[in-house]
Amino acid sequence: MGKSEKVGLTCLIAFLTPFCLVGLFTLVMAGHELMNGEWETGGFLGLFGVVFGGVGFGFLAIMIRGRARMQKELALKLANPTQPWKWRGDWSEGIARGEAKHTMFFAWGFSVLWNLISLPLLYFLPSEILEKENYPALLGLLFPLVGVGLLVWAVRETIEWKKFGQSVFRMNSTPGVIGGELSGVIDVQAGFDPGQDFDLTLTSVNRVRTGSGKNSSTTETILWQDKQSGVKSLARPEAMGCGVAVQFSIPFESQETNSADPNNLILWSLEAHAAVPGVDYHAQFEVPVFKTSASKSTETEKRVDLPSGYQPSPESGITVGVGPTGGRELIVRPKRAMGAILSILVFLMIWTGVVFLIAYLGAPLMFVLVFGAFDLLFLFLLLQLSFGESRILLEANAVSITNSIAFFSTTVTIPASEIQSVKPSIGMQSGRSVSYLVLLTRQGRKESRIWVTLKEKHDAEWLAEEIRRHIASRHL
Repeated sequence: MGKSEKVGLTCLIAFLTPFCLVGLFTLVMAGHELMNGEWETGGFLGLFGVVFGGVGFGFLAIMIRGRARMQKELALKLANPTQPWKWRGDWSEGIARGEAKHTMFFAWGFSVLWNLISLPLLYFLPSEILEKENYPALLGLLFPLVGVGLLVWAVRETIEWKKFGQSVFRMNSTPGVIGGELSGVIDVQAGFDPGQDFDLTLTSVNRVRTGSGKNSSTTETILWQDKQSGVKSLARPEAMGCGVAVQFSIPFESQETNSADPNNLILWSLEAHAAVPGVDYHAQFEVPVFKTSASKSTETEKRVDLPSGYQPSPESGITVGVGPTGGRELIVRPKRAMGAILSILVFLMIWTGVVFLIAYLGAPLMFVLVFGAFDLLFLFLLLQLSFGESRILLEANAVSITNSIAFFSTTVTIPASEIQSVKPSIGMQSGRSVSYLVLLTRQGRKESRIWVTLKEKHDAEWLAEEIRRHIASRHL
């Protein structure tokens, strides 16, 4: 261990020690009060001691476990200095273990800590609201409500773990190859019906952390993603459970796994999902993907191979018509998801109420502006889901794109001779789920795009291909 690491470890222990001591001391006091019949004081001190002691001893346990893991990984690095895909214990064995168990423990730890911290509010708030008529204190009830949601999450993760157990992805070759492929089999402990359909997703993510301490924030940007639907399970008559075959081609221009800078990581994630009665199956694996001697520069991002005669489904929201000038018009008007619209509407009403409340209470202008900016963002999303529409008019020598939301619209007309490329691109991102839009690159000018996004990459590729064919026919 280096000198800086020793200093950091010493500082962390020094920081956590008071939490441990205060927690133990407070628990002793709580026991004394309870023995004397002071249930209210004893209960409050006991809760205080559990929170402080839990933070102190909990983080110490995590630190000790993490240090042991770091020592193991350091030994692997020293043994394989030029093969970073062997720097992690499971990767060095040619496997990637699912993250369900870690997620379950994290869910319980976080939800218990959150509820212990917010529980005293249920003791103080009723008198503050009912007796003192301090109605803004109602906002404090949000913390216990969030705690209930966290407990539901933890229970669900536990049910999923008990139902499906530990899944393991066994790679055919380690690592996955940029300019090659990632392939193998996911071993699932639980049994499924023969021919169960699985959905697989391989995602490249750039995770960036900025700031430090309480001002730190983490953002994830999806760099590349590919999906496969309806992958049939493989029967395992000789053992319990089933297998799921995995095979993804990875374009050469992708970025490889990189953990050199903990504040700027490149991660690759494999996810598997199956809809079954009760809690659905979901497994996530962090997988190694690198450039190796087997990488081929010719293995570039390919257009999606659409089935012969492929037509977008009605759910895609794509329709074909005739434009006002007689040209062919492609209309993208997504199917209105009333559930999502109502959810955003309710959230928008609550958020707007919070904005007016903090303004009424005299909060600093900066807070009001920041919360108000988010309010406008949610309003824009609501309007786009409710009224968003994109129209692509394929005219004789040009392509016109009209994007509209409610009564606002904008139109750009691009000469066909100026269009260099038309391709699908990742649009909106929600967690690890993405939607796609179509991007038109012009010679010497900024890109033009449709606003309305499509859920399926196949539909975005179909739309792009229709525009490509029109442009190609103009040059014949």
